[in-house]
Amino acid sequence: MSVETLDPTVTKREVKIGDDTYEVRELSSRSYTAFENARVACRIVSPDGTIIGFRNVADLEPLLVSLTLHDNKGVLVPKPTVDAWPPRVITKLYSIAREISLMDEPSPEKESLKAILANPDCPIKAEDFQSYVLGLEGKEYEPIQRWCKEEVGDTVKN
Repeated sequence: MSVETLDPTVTKREVKIGDDTYEVRELSSRSYTAFENARVACRIVSPDGTIIGFRNVADLEPLLVSLTLHDNKGVLVPKPTVDAWPPRVITKLYSIAREISLMDEPSPEKESLKAILANPDCPIKAEDFQSYVLGLEGKEYEPIQRWCKEEVGDTVKN
């Protein structure tokens, strides 16, 4: 019988935001649990347990960043600070955090939403959903709009 050796060393990646240097660190078990709980809380579930919708999904990217980004003193950057940065910065940091925390698999929320929109019995057409999302105003909607262009666009084309 072979024994698997696990390395508990936290993966880190240094990033520069403006003139300041930060570290994106792999999620701790506690932070991973907090993020997963927030992700599950976004789901709207029918009485039979089927995911029928979502709420506040755009909050997930800044949340993950705030759980993984440390300043040059090793202190987590507070979420209000993260919330003040432009979406292009948050999206890049989110991508790094997901990669080093080994969260590369597609999110169930996004995959479920694509499946819902692709269903011929869906009460809203994918084109209408995409138009609605792309018409929302405010930087807080930019992550979901970007996803909508990239992923829901495939559903619209099919």
